[in-house]
Amino acid sequence: MKMMAQQILAKHFKNKPFLLKEARTIGITRYELKKLIELGRVVKLAHGTYSLFKGDISLAQQFKNATTLIGKPSVICLLSALEFYDLTDLISKEIWLMVPADKRTHKKGVRLFRTTHLYLNIGIIKNQDFDITSVERTLVDMLTHTRQIAIAVAIEALRRALHLNKTTLSKIVDTAKKLGVLHRIQSYIEALA
Repeated sequence: MKMMAQQILAKHFKNKPFLLKEARTIGITRYELKKLIELGRVVKLAHGTYSLFKGDISLAQQFKNATTLIGKPSVICLLSALEFYDLTDLISKEIWLMVPADKRTHKKGVRLFRTTHLYLNIGIIKNQDFDITSVERTLVDMLTHTRQIAIAVAIEALRRALHLNKTTLSKIVDTAKKLGVLHRIQSYIEALA
């Protein structure tokens, strides 16, 4: 029975997360789901949200799961984006998502960065499964939101991005101008120029 339940889940949900109520609509009971979790074939992502387990969950899969949990509009940002671009040695226990100011959640493993100005048309890379801030937008956000992230982490990421040729100062300045925050990061840019 457990194997049959796993096959049904795989057929309907393939690589995407699913809700308990969705599993129930295709005939999977809560008991069967619990047994699949115990066997390590299903992973509980959050309260009522599950995914089939296929070994270690990649960073991209974690981003996809977090985006599914929170919904759109949401954008992978700050420390999670730095980790994605390999611009930090820090590994966040949470997935950072930029969302509208009125969005809230109590889901574990997700950290919301709420803002009134998402600027979804500036420095956002849209993937099929999740949206993420570009390298330049990530660095500008890091430098302008030092209450959320230590300035030392932001400066180290900026240096690393420039050293690895992942961006240039002119692209960062251009992004900051578009976001209207150049005056807030000007001193950091001048120190590196």
